[in-house]
Amino acid sequence: MAYPMKISLYSFLLLICNACTGPNQPKVAQPESKPVDTIRKLPCDYPEWRTDDTLFRSAESSFFYSHIPHLGFSQKIKLQQGFLGIIAQSWADAQALALYQTDTSGHWTQVYCGPLDGGMSYETKMPDLNFDGYPDLLIDGDYGGIYGNHFSVGFLYDSQQKVFRHYDALDFENLAIDLKNNQLRGEHYGSYYGTHIKRLHGWEGDSLVLLKEAVYHADYKTAIIWIKERQKGGALKQDSIQGESDRLWGIFKKRLLWKGFGPKD
Repeated sequence: MAYPMKISLYSFLLLICNACTGPNQPKVAQPESKPVDTIRKLPCDYPEWRTDDTLFRSAESSFFYSHIPHLGFSQKIKLQQGFLGIIAQSWADAQALALYQTDTSGHWTQVYCGPLDGGMSYETKMPDLNFDGYPDLLIDGDYGGIYGNHFSVGFLYDSQQKVFRHYDALDFENLAIDLKNNQLRGEHYGSYYGTHIKRLHGWEGDSLVLLKEAVYHADYKTAIIWIKERQKGGALKQDSIQGESDRLWGIFKKRLLWKGFGPKD
């Protein structure tokens, strides 16, 4: 019985020796204990959002109220059946957008709660974004600044469930509707020596896809245009044009994707 005890003692001493760190022996780094990230709630996740807002207390059939100084809004829209409610607001140092609809009993039900980019002003429209014959919802926010960029938050109307659903592929800048070709246009306005973008989107079934894109970037006297075009099968063919900036700007503005560039085009 003494022999096994000696082996155990020897093993114990060997482990201690191996654990010793000499002057040239690297130390074994211990894994750092990182705090678990907490998921921060959006303002529309809190009960106070619902109980405090005018949307749930007003007897008016429709209204649009701006929130000052929070730069948000509350809106009530009369539908063929029931009402649609929108709240965009800052609360607890966060900005959020919430969408509500009344059910068959007339009670408000939240159908969307999500983050929102800060805007200087907002406008809501109900165009047919997917050309299916039903009005959808588009919330347009003005970033402000000298370039006039706007952002969009789009919701498609589900005619089967009779509810508006957020469709994040519609969340791009300066959205315009091309009714002639059943397409959607997006633009980004950059600085003079910066980047300008044109994007053309179309529907394939229930999916919104990028059909063409032109990106213009200028330096002092030279510029480059990157071009993407969707091919049969879905692949994007890429090409580029380089040259003198004024000439390329004319090509970008007058000949690529559609004629014109800017809010008035």
